Amino acid sequence: MAKNLEDMVALVTGASRGIGRSISLALAEAGAQVVVSARDRDRLRNVSDRIASAGGRAAAIPADLGDEVEIKALLTGSWSGSGGSTSS
Repeated sequence: MAKNLEDMVALVTGASRGIGRSISLALAEAGAQVVVSARDRDRLRNVSDRIASAGGRAAAIPADLGDEVEIKALLTGSWSGSGGSTSS
């Protein structure tokens, strides 16, 4: 994938495995800063670390999208850049 997403931020939910993980890695490869979110903290950290080890930028913000409070925290953390654990 060509690097045409530099200076862009992508929020990917369900990012700890499967399609969400693949999308997160592809977006990072294309130059986007990726905010990855899922319920599984360990798998989420693995995705974030993999993006960082490939030279990308990622922030991991664990969240359960079935919980309105966690959704609000995810969005606040994503847009402010203050949430989650950042790898860069």
